[in-house]
Parts: sequence; structure tokens; C-alpha cells
Amino acid sequence: MAAVGEGAAIGAGGFLVGLADFPVLLGIKMKFLLNCATLYGCDVNDSDERLYILYVFQLAFSNREHRLDCFLILSLISKVTFTLLDIL
Repeated sequence: MAAVGEGAAIGAGGFLVGLADFPVLLGIKMKFLLNCATLYGCDVNDSDERLYILYVFQLAFSNREHRLDCFLILSLISKVTFTLLDIL
């Protein structure tokens, strides 16, 4: 529903409204990622989980060079997490 209102505002307002609408678009995408994480059982109130979600966001919406950096960081986070779970 928010996407419909956002599309209507950009269509009616043109480029300047589109610039103001950019933060709203980012907010909708972050809300979607947080909802998906919640559905998969992640605790989105945990700061480590939120940081991981931010890296996923960067991975999805970055240029090629930064995407590779984010993928490396996410893979390292996953390895450290699984190693710590094996120790415990």
C-alpha cells in the first residue's frame, strides 16, 4: 500500500518529489528486510542482527566493487558465527 502512494506521489510531483521520496523508498526496503528477518526467526532487536541486515541491504543495492566487499564481510560473519556455535 505504501508503494502505491509513493508511486502516485512521484508521478504527480515529478523530479523534485522523487528526490524527497528517496528516503521513503529506502525506509520501505529496510522495513521489508526487517520483516523477512523476523519471519525467518532472527531477533531484529539484537544489534548484531541489525548490522548483518544492513550488510545484506548494501549487498543488494551497491555497485560491483562494494558488493564484493559486502559479500566477503557477510561470509566472514557467517563463518565466525558457525564456529562460535560449534564451540558452545
